[in-house]
Amino acid sequence: MLVYPKPTEQQQYESDAFVALQVATQYLHGSLDAPSAEARLHGCHEAGKFMTGEVYLEEASKSDAEAAKGNISQAEAAYRKSLFSATDRLNPASACQSRALLRLSQMAVIVPVIQDKRMPLHDEATTAYGDTLNAYKTIIRAYRSDTSYERTKVRGQIIGVLGELSVLLLAQRYAIRHHITDCWFPLQSTARGEYAGYTDQGKNKSWDIEINTAGEDGQPAPTYKLQVKAGHQLQKDKPYSKRIKMVYVSRDLQLGRTPQPKLAMKILKECAVEGIAEARDSRTISHNLDARTEKLLNIID
Repeated sequence: MLVYPKPTEQQQYESDAFVALQVATQYLHGSLDAPSAEARLHGCHEAGKFMTGEVYLEEASKSDAEAAKGNISQAEAAYRKSLFSATDRLNPASACQSRALLRLSQMAVIVPVIQDKRMPLHDEATTAYGDTLNAYKTIIRAYRSDTSYERTKVRGQIIGVLGELSVLLLAQRYAIRHHITDCWFPLQSTARGEYAGYTDQGKNKSWDIEINTAGEDGQPAPTYKLQVKAGHQLQKDKPYSKRIKMVYVSRDLQLGRTPQPKLAMKILKECAVEGIAEARDSRTISHNLDARTEKLLNIID
């Protein structure tokens, strides 16, 4: 009788994440409804619970306000289960847990935009911004707590998460400081954007962040779609659709002439300490963030 070795934590995570992605794709293509997808994701540990949250959040985006309220409640519960499915702290081996934490930190703006079908209030946006900065601090502590070789791949995924987060917070900071959250506000994409796939011409049409603007009826509409890369090298995979705005953080948001490999982390740190640093340093930090935001806005529009 053959005895197979027990998979390592990293191998189990990668297997669960692969299955979860397949199930999400089937849901997005209409082969599964949300409850059926949830059932198939049940055995995929934190990756399955995170993806269950993504499925119900996507379901909420397609539903009226009353149905969306229940969907978001289910999504929030699934994200929380993903966070604490293994331990009582963030697992540095799980990019899904980092993403779940960020979803929860953005609930103050997810609820108005996706559930209530309206642009967020200034106070709601400010709450989400602060909560997300706290989530970043938790993620970065977990990221730095484990440097084992086995987790190198997932650490790379978390760097990607932090790259997306740096752009999201720059854009949200801009909307908050200029009091335009009622007409211009960024959110992370739902599963529909994250796993959008390819066009008939073979171009990638997925996106990470969408800038919502208020339509004639006042409801949010995803006017701009951004794909974020933490590095500065052009990707060797299939090109992206022209409708997707590409942001290479290390190249596009640096203030000098040389790309900075860890610029996303620097931007997040600047956001975290702005306003609490010494007055002179705080002014410099704010100036740098404003300059980076200007570069981002030039890419968006």
